[in-house]
This record gives sequence, C-alpha cells and structure tokens, in this order.
Amino acid sequence: MNIRGAIDETMDKFLNDTWTVHGQIDMVDEHLRHLIDMSAKINSDYTMSDGKLNRWLGWMQGVLCVCTDATLGEMKEINKKYAD
Repeated sequence: MNIRGAIDETMDKFLNDTWTVHGQIDMVDEHLRHLIDMSAKINSDYTMSDGKLNRWLGWMQGVLCVCTDATLGEMKEINKKYAD
C-alpha cells in the first residue's frame, strides 16, 4: 500500500474543507492540531516504518470520522486507491 499517498489525500481533503468540523470545539481543536502536527512529522521523516505509518493513518482517519462529517466509507475509498 502507498500509505503516504493515502495520508496525503486524507490530509488534502481535510485541509481543503471537504468535511465539516463538528463537536466540542476544545476537544476538536486539540485533535485537529495534533493531526496537522502528525502530517508534518510524516512529511519530514522518511525513516518511519510501514507499520507506524499504518497506525498513524488509522488514527488520523479515525479522528476525522469523529471530529468531522467524514465517513468510514470515504476513508475506505481513499485507502482502496492506494492499495497495492
């Protein structure tokens, strides 16, 4: 799987307002700030293992499903595009 591609598309859709943010603003802001920090770390560290990237992708997509109107189905579609 091209994990970095799936992460990039997930973040692009989030940053380009594909999904509407909802929920308690304090909790959402904290999670979304962490999501952006994780994305920056991924883009600057090419030594991360596939296992770690997969865990981070899962966390990032999970946060977006909880904090926005993104759906699990949308996340699955993104991941299918980048499957080997």
